[in-house]
Amino acid sequence: MGQRCNLLIVEGGSVELRYSHWAANRLDAELFWGPEQAARFIRAQRGVDDGAEWLDEVWAEGGAVLDLDRRALCWFGGEDIEYDVPLRRLYHELAAVPWAGFSLRWAAEGIAELADAVGKPRAEVLVERTPPSIVLDDDRLSAVDGWVLLTVRGDDGVVRWACPSAWSHGHVTSGETLLEAARAVTRTEAGRLAEWPSAGLHVDLREHRLDVWTAPDAPEMSTRLERAYPGWTTAWHRDRYEAQLDAVQGLVAMPAIDLEAQLAWMRSTLLGTHRPMDMAASAELVHPGKDVHINPLALRDDMRELPVDERSRVLEAAIAAWRARR
Repeated sequence: MGQRCNLLIVEGGSVELRYSHWAANRLDAELFWGPEQAARFIRAQRGVDDGAEWLDEVWAEGGAVLDLDRRALCWFGGEDIEYDVPLRRLYHELAAVPWAGFSLRWAAEGIAELADAVGKPRAEVLVERTPPSIVLDDDRLSAVDGWVLLTVRGDDGVVRWACPSAWSHGHVTSGETLLEAARAVTRTEAGRLAEWPSAGLHVDLREHRLDVWTAPDAPEMSTRLERAYPGWTTAWHRDRYEAQLDAVQGLVAMPAIDLEAQLAWMRSTLLGTHRPMDMAASAELVHPGKDVHINPLALRDDMRELPVDERSRVLEAAIAAWRARR
């Protein structure tokens, strides 16, 4: 149980490493308010003297590097924002106001990209994993509500598509098994998706080319694609889903973006109160009457939230500035 993340500050050429057990899924709410508040939040977390260590790609569910020397923030995490590219883009547009003078970047390679940012060998945070096998029946291949948008240009030049259900991130690099699934796709009629996918794969069977985009972090994705598809041309477009839409030329449309709904999400998420330790403490309810002991470190949550009225002021100013720019 936990939402583990590494948080780092670079200042004066020195690197401070911090660790939080609970902050990964709320980093969007913690980091929005600008560099001073971000630095306070990061420095409130466990340091090396308190047991902080580097996480690897399996355990790191979020993280950030606040580089005060270069005036830059590189980060990944959150919940909805990790999987929703348009929502994340709006977040960065709004965050540009409290972060004026700083560059903001989504760490598309997750903990590996954070390691790069502070000069740590990325090999030390990578883990070799075997991609899951793909078992897809006809119902799953014809689904339109899956995790990934799969488009395929066949040997005949016809583009087909599916949004297979029951896929995971690891399927992207599953090699020949993915290509077998691609050859089985049959849908050719144009359509619009009901929900945003979190990744997209365009397979060109005639040209032996694979193009991929991913919303969540994907450490070492370019290298892993090359390894999984020998003899193919592969390209990872980070979170630029437009590359896939360009390839299929109108066959598939993404859902319409509701900006007002996104702004409502911003207000709800960024102005809410987060108490993840309550979830851990509730474990005592699983076995009523039993003597349940929970490690105090599991309950540790070093909050440094701004008062809600201050957060509201900053957010509304950012929204007003964003509206004025449109």
